Amino acid sequence: MHRLRRSLPSLTALLAFDAAARAGSFTRAAMDLGVTQAAVSRQIQALEADLGFPLFHRQHRRIDLTERGRVLAASVAQGFTQIAETAETLTRDSPRDELAIGATLAFSHFWLLPRISDFRARHPGFKLRILTQDASFDLQRDPVDVAFRYGAGTWADGRGIKLFGDEVVPVASPAFLAAHGVPRTIEALAEAPLIAFEVTDPSWLGWDEFMRSFDCHVERRNIALRCNTYVDAISAALAGHGIAFGWTRLLEDLLARNQLVRVTDKRLPVPYGYFVLASARGRTSNAAQVFLDWVRETAADVVRRSELPA
Repeated sequence: MHRLRRSLPSLTALLAFDAAARAGSFTRAAMDLGVTQAAVSRQIQALEADLGFPLFHRQHRRIDLTERGRVLAASVAQGFTQIAETAETLTRDSPRDELAIGATLAFSHFWLLPRISDFRARHPGFKLRILTQDASFDLQRDPVDVAFRYGAGTWADGRGIKLFGDEVVPVASPAFLAAHGVPRTIEALAEAPLIAFEVTDPSWLGWDEFMRSFDCHVERRNIALRCNTYVDAISAALAGHGIAFGWTRLLEDLLARNQLVRVTDKRLPVPYGYFVLASARGRTSNAAQVFLDWVRETAADVVRRSELPA
């Protein structure tokens, strides 16, 4: 055992290496792990120093595995997969006190939590644990039974069930528009006080993409306030600080209650959709299947009652 501990690299470093090898990017690996890019880079450097050889070729804006790196990546991936499958086998038929649900902060705050009381009323015996982070949960690695995700719908770690699509529109509070007026053109919108948020996923859209889609020629956007989460950006819009970028599916309840209103009739359909995922390996637990059925039913009802993309 002592010899094994001496020859086995740091598991933290191996996790960082596995994530970087899968993602092909230190930045993307950091997003997947919920840490900083610098932390991933340090772990990789420490692992390379421990092993005595490089694992990646560092290129401009990209990384490629070395020959030895590819060998190690295959072994690490196989080892982690075997550990995960063994743990799942051992716990599959064990009683579970909680159903763990993973979601982004925005999806949880604006869509899931306002509707979860319906599930609890239908299934009072279920205990739920909702975990939120802006990086996507990995169903093979993270302690979640099901996860909500935005994207194209094809992922290696889970079977995706599409819930609905979306479109984005500028939104603001009625009080803000009463005080500042309604921008009548896209150029006027670009010059109005805008609220932005930090985009950590390349599939998310922002103000630049929205303006370009309507051929706006104003070079600079008037970003009056920048937030690091979408939830804070919408909270700022509700408080009357400016015009926010509105993902309509997430904001349906706020729009229906007139707490936020559409600033313009310009709308931009998004290329991806919202999905709920269960693990791609093994069978889905009874609790998870009940929850998936409820989510699918609830989403279908939402789609029926709206004119947004399905």
